[in-house]
Amino acid sequence: MFRKLQDPSLADTLQITVDGEAVGAMEGETVAGVLMRRAVLLTRQTPVSGMLRAPYCMMGVCFECLAVVDGIASVQTCLTTVRDGMCVERQRGRRTVELEVCSGRDFTEDGEREAAPPREDEAVRDEKKI
Repeated sequence: MFRKLQDPSLADTLQITVDGEAVGAMEGETVAGVLMRRAVLLTRQTPVSGMLRAPYCMMGVCFECLAVVDGIASVQTCLTTVRDGMCVERQRGRRTVELEVCSGRDFTEDGEREAAPPREDEAVRDEKKI
């Protein structure tokens, strides 16, 4: 599908990490180009159905090439130029959100939400009125 040009002046001069594996890349090459040249065709799973996706349009329209780049999720790899030391991971499924644990005073026994305690600046303002 994609192959590297055999011009010696275009040798892999940069090193990136793809899913924990060191991969050579050329300066000016896109992350999606490196992935496709290395036969890493699947870049993500859709969050709803879990279907596998790969770069498609290579011009930033379809959003099928999303991956985690240097810890930032949903980066369009077809528009992202490689940098030496870059870390790329495929996005797998839904992102997880850690929920804060509710303290016992957030809800009454009836399940109704209690009013939030006054903020510190409001408490100071109320004291000045007295």
